[in-house]
Amino acid sequence: MHQDPQLEEVIGRFWATVEQEGNSVQKSLGDFSSRLSPGGPGPPHPMSSPGLGKKCKVSLIFDHLETGELAEHLTYLEFRSFQAITPQDLRDYVLQGSVRGCPTLEGSVGLSNSVSRWVQVMVLSRPGPAQRAQVLDKFIRVAQKLLQLQNFNTLMAVTGGLCHSAISRLKDSHAHLSPDSTKGPWRPCSSKSDRPPGFVLLCRSSSLFTHGADDSLLSVRELGEQSQPPPFHAPPTQALLELTELLAAHNNYARYRRTWAGCTDFRLPVLGVHLKDLVALNEAQPDRLPDGRLHLPKLNSLYLRLQELAALQQQHPPCSASEDLLHLLTLSLDLFYTEDEIYELSYAREPRCPKSLPPSPFKAPLVVEWAPGVTPKPDTVTLGRHVEQLVESVFKNYDPDGRGTISQEDFERLSGNFPFACHGLHPPPRQGSGSFSREELTGYLLRASAICSKLGLAFLHTFQEVTFRKPTFCDSCSGFLWGVTKQGYRCRDCGLCCHRHCRDQVKVECKKRPGAKGDASPPEAPAPPTPVPQASCVNLNIIHSPRHPMSSSFQVPLPVKASPPTKSSKLNS
Repeated sequence: MHQDPQLEEVIGRFWATVEQEGNSVQKSLGDFSSRLSPGGPGPPHPMSSPGLGKKCKVSLIFDHLETGELAEHLTYLEFRSFQAITPQDLRDYVLQGSVRGCPTLEGSVGLSNSVSRWVQVMVLSRPGPAQRAQVLDKFIRVAQKLLQLQNFNTLMAVTGGLCHSAISRLKDSHAHLSPDSTKGPWRPCSSKSDRPPGFVLLCRSSSLFTHGADDSLLSVRELGEQSQPPPFHAPPTQALLELTELLAAHNNYARYRRTWAGCTDFRLPVLGVHLKDLVALNEAQPDRLPDGRLHLPKLNSLYLRLQELAALQQQHPPCSASEDLLHLLTLSLDLFYTEDEIYELSYAREPRCPKSLPPSPFKAPLVVEWAPGVTPKPDTVTLGRHVEQLVESVFKNYDPDGRGTISQEDFERLSGNFPFACHGLHPPPRQGSGSFSREELTGYLLRASAICSKLGLAFLHTFQEVTFRKPTFCDSCSGFLWGVTKQGYRCRDCGLCCHRHCRDQVKVECKKRPGAKGDASPPEAPAPPTPVPQASCVNLNIIHSPRHPMSSSFQVPLPVKASPPTKSSKLNS
């Protein structure tokens, strides 16, 4: 906790006096376990990967991961993020109504946003309906396991991703779901009348914050009634319906609160709901009474809620974690996609067919963005560290003999963990059963991750094929650009030159030269511009542009006021 040194000294003397002169009740108030602090027991220690030997190897393939294993590692990441929140962060949030300027809260929100977006992209990255149904089924089971682990915050993120309107409209994919997916941990709602009044579903979810017309963040104080968006196309399975019913905003999250009150042992709350309670309590009553005295009942109520969060930070999760799988998840969650890209991928997978879509009896939830633009993007140093950690884990598990290479089959399976192919980032071709070295895997992941995490706006070069009239060398591999015409490519912004096969391997940032324009022609005779493929997937071209605002998908359903139509209006067509 970051406080003024003098204040910390005064507080220290105060608790020392309480310890010496106070009674047992007063002493318990100063117990370390009753105060939020990132310096408590610390996050649980990751479990090292088991020895490889001849019989044991940790699989880093998404399709091989058990749903329980995936849920446990997501819970580990969530708890580590939750533990880092300090009382000062909560105070700043309550006073300013925004997570901006609070790195730990931003990190917690960013993690939830990343999980939700990752769920959506992993579903959309599969080319066929049956394959997408397998991923949907897997994440539904992950959500059920998260409920068993009582990790409600990640449950909200996963459920929000599964019920995002770009996913719920995939009628063909939902038709391939296995019968087991219709079984949930809650009593089925056999008819519409069985659902509670005001029953809403998480389609894109919703949250504590929305993006105003002036690009400003609206806090919960400014949220009023808002209109319902159009109904989504394909109702989720029964299991998912029951999870959304649990997390519905009806009666101020009444069902979630009842479930939360009955939880014991390890549990993680829906952070947005409890932050909303802190804001509401702070706004409902004044700090001082009319006679100038402190409003002690208000302070006591705030203290009790902070004490509850503090006690949760002292928990010990019931599961351990593999460092190698954490490296895989960490890099996967670094990737970022905009709303435009998500919808384009969705419509590319299953084009609009309004005549064949049955009318939906459900109402979509109230849509509010959860702090758009607040998700912190990793810098190049952080991203590089995550890539190096994953590469180390890959070679530890897939190269036990220490040859320094992995097979092309392993490479293709590993790259399937990431939707890189949707950005035209296919691995370089290999002849026969070619292998990939550590350097090649690192370069591929660095390049692909930089693009997918939107660091690509700095790394991406606007290449066009050119004919060089003087000897020129490749700035990527230092090789000579051979040929009579169209020997290679030059970036129109920074002038970097490279071979055709080196375009996707350039690691140098694009530093725009003063006065350079995107449409300026190079001094050499240009061929027709050939931009680097940045987001192609099944004849789909998505162009990354700075005009896209950063949006995020973790949302908590709240009543909100009418807002201009957003991407959800696409579901009308």
